Amino acid sequence: MRNKFLNSILIILILAFSVLCGFTYDHLFTKYQMHEYPRQYNDTVVACYYEYAVPVSVVYGAIKIESDYDSALVSEDGEIGLMQLSRAEYDILSAEIGKKVDSGLLFEPQTNIEIGTYKIAKLFEKYQNWRAVYAALYAGERKVDGWLANKENLDEEGNLLIIPDRDTEKYVKKFEKTVGIYRELYESAN
Repeated sequence: MRNKFLNSILIILILAFSVLCGFTYDHLFTKYQMHEYPRQYNDTVVACYYEYAVPVSVVYGAIKIESDYDSALVSEDGEIGLMQLSRAEYDILSAEIGKKVDSGLLFEPQTNIEIGTYKIAKLFEKYQNWRAVYAALYAGERKVDGWLANKENLDEEGNLLIIPDRDTEKYVKKFEKTVGIYRELYESAN
């Protein structure tokens, strides 16, 4: 009888320890992910959400993928800042929304995020599909338009399903995963 009691206590202790380990792991993993997927410039991102209706997780995903929050980043292609915009792109997009056309502002996080979010909103208005938007951010609208013209690349609703370019496909998958992580970490907690 005493052995059964001790075995029961031991099983309860093992279960309690297992549950504690699970909670600890979950907490530490969430902390790690929040460190790896931060939410900097929150006021600007939220303001852009209200202005352009681009989900916050998509804006953060773009910032994370394009620059990893390095506002001074200049790519080999000459794209600048958090959302990696070219000077020509900035000039056109900022003029469309009536902003001061000074390409030096591309390094300023608030301006870069606003113009980048506006760009994403325009792409979504055109394609009505996030997969096509992410592909256009990487490969350009001309290539995506060509892929959309080929019915073999589309699903039943006419959305881009197959991306013929391997690098663009990798980028889109990475973008989708990053947006999913931001959504899971922050939006489900609210």
